[in-house]
Amino acid sequence: MNSQSPAPDLSRLWSPKCVAVVGASTNPAKLGHIVLKNLREGGLKGSLYAINPKGRRILDVPTYSEIAGVPEPVDVAVLTVPAEVVPEVAGQCGQAGVKVLIVIAAGFQELGGAGLEREAELSDIAQQYGMRVLGPNCLGLIDTHTGVNASFVSAMPPKGSVAVLSQSGAMGTAILDWASSTGLGFSKFISLGNKADLTENDFLPALENDAKTSVVLAYLEDISDGEAFVVAASKLTRVKPMILLKPGRTEAGATAAHSHTGALTGSSDAADAAFRRAGIMVARSVQELFDFTSAFARTPLPKGDNIAIVTNAGGPGVVTADDVSEAEGLEVAELSDKTESMLRKVLPAAAQVGNPVDVVGDAGANRYQVALSAVLADRAVDASVVILTPQAMTEVETTADVIAKAASASGKPVLPCFIGGNTVMPGRARLAEHGLPSFDSPSRAVVALSAMAQYAHYLSAPVRKRNGAATPKAILVKLIAEARDTEHTELGGMAAAEAVAAYGIKAPPTIAVADVDDAAAAAQKIGYPVALKIDSPDISHKTDIGGVMLDLPNDEAVKKAFAEIMKAAKKHTKDADIHGVTVSPMQPTGGLDLIVGAKRDPNFGPVLVVGYGGIFVEAVRDVAYELAPVTKDDVTELLTRTGIGETLAGTRGMKFDQSAAVKAIMAVSQLMLDCPDVVELDLNPLRVFDKGAFSLDTRIELC
Repeated sequence: MNSQSPAPDLSRLWSPKCVAVVGASTNPAKLGHIVLKNLREGGLKGSLYAINPKGRRILDVPTYSEIAGVPEPVDVAVLTVPAEVVPEVAGQCGQAGVKVLIVIAAGFQELGGAGLEREAELSDIAQQYGMRVLGPNCLGLIDTHTGVNASFVSAMPPKGSVAVLSQSGAMGTAILDWASSTGLGFSKFISLGNKADLTENDFLPALENDAKTSVVLAYLEDISDGEAFVVAASKLTRVKPMILLKPGRTEAGATAAHSHTGALTGSSDAADAAFRRAGIMVARSVQELFDFTSAFARTPLPKGDNIAIVTNAGGPGVVTADDVSEAEGLEVAELSDKTESMLRKVLPAAAQVGNPVDVVGDAGANRYQVALSAVLADRAVDASVVILTPQAMTEVETTADVIAKAASASGKPVLPCFIGGNTVMPGRARLAEHGLPSFDSPSRAVVALSAMAQYAHYLSAPVRKRNGAATPKAILVKLIAEARDTEHTELGGMAAAEAVAAYGIKAPPTIAVADVDDAAAAAQKIGYPVALKIDSPDISHKTDIGGVMLDLPNDEAVKKAFAEIMKAAKKHTKDADIHGVTVSPMQPTGGLDLIVGAKRDPNFGPVLVVGYGGIFVEAVRDVAYELAPVTKDDVTELLTRTGIGETLAGTRGMKFDQSAAVKAIMAVSQLMLDCPDVVELDLNPLRVFDKGAFSLDTRIELC
């Protein structure tokens, strides 16, 4: 599905009128037996048939020797046959008019070679007959509310409101097993497998509109179509949260990038920018995936960022206050005088009535109830973390009961943290019975609460309308054509500066020259002091090879610099196409140097990178990322994710033209959108003054 394609009708998967298991077996250990049993016992409302070459009745389900023998149209065929015969069986299903295939078997693209060919053959057959395919190499599909269990999981999960999209079957079973131990229920479970046809992008619209689903949990090892994914996920997250764990974040062994932007921007950076744009809450571990899901599914979203802590032990309370202070989007709440006064009246003299509220170690359930109720009634409190450590007088289960009661009465999110082992386990179980999440450490509770606060902020922000691609500027098209004619894949020097100038990005007045005398004449015309830079589309990092000479005061210095630059350039790259040098005036000191770049990610499209610029850009790496297109608000937020936002706002009496920087970043975004031929663009540095901004060095790489 691309961003313009309509979502497929998946109703046959959720509510099939007729299902056939091809490869059904009498052997209880075989997949064909397990899947058939799950479908029969799951509560399937449609017809069920078994397909087995011998035609013997299996599990009291009508059995036929071939799919063509089924006496009614088959909506879904679950293929449990070996991978080697899947294409043949798929063809038989196509001829019989089957609408959807669920292919369980492994042995396809994950093996490479013959497996790749086999998967391609399966895709061709499905396309020929207009069939949709889930898998291959998948666990199957479950809808607890319609009774469809077309999978080989050990048991039907309990009904609930969490939908699961998992590319890994093993991860899928782990999620189901974890949930069963916590009492969390599911609406739908979709094992995507190799995604030969149906992908996450096909299921997201269905989950968006599914009234039985309130939270979407996803484990995705790759994104099939990044731009379509962002569109679909953005629509879904406006009505329900999506929590994602995506492995493969590091790029160990990656080759050195060609440009500054390339060195700073990897596929994981593009993915992070895409997930942020789509409002997806990203879990960094399996534990966070579980924690986020439990919190989102079981508690309301906070209406603000102020967190109160209630504890029966001072140490954990202080640790939690630190965690809250350091968490993104959270603050330690300042309790009102009224609340503190009330707490003093009901708590012992040794208690701490500030935040954290310490009800001290001998607290029973009643003391927790009055303290938590008072805290949650405070208008300055948006959510609470409640900590229990096992003491001699602690009433673990009863305390769980009163926490649940106070949380329900307040309507605010309460995240209990019962620290310990066997002693607190009954309390955690009681919390689960009440439909509350529980955590074994304060940091886990705070990280989950931070994710909830960030999602609440995302929902409260207005949907931003962003410009799309336009016709590229004529001068850019001309310059790219000239580069193609000379077999260059880069615009550098004058050509790059001219290209970005068409989008409103200014550069100092610059003259390109080919010999030493012209260099001196250009310097006289511009006015001393001047800067000389090598002019070659084959040399990106000019400073690294001695291709830049600054602050040249006279003709003699210019001529000497010209000779040295040309010698260094020829030594660095013997076959480089060297046009000469560019001569430009030295820029005033006192400006702020930024790098503004963009790289075209093959999956998510143009990704902007902004950070402190100059020669130390890759060493400092204080950068932030954003998908194109962008609005002014997007760029302002982008800048605040580094130290740049604060610096641009003014520091130690220095003033910078933030508006000029924002316009330059937006111009880079638009150029990348307009011109797919551009794969990377660097402005390094973009020097921002108190009035205006200039790109002192521009480079454009072409595909």
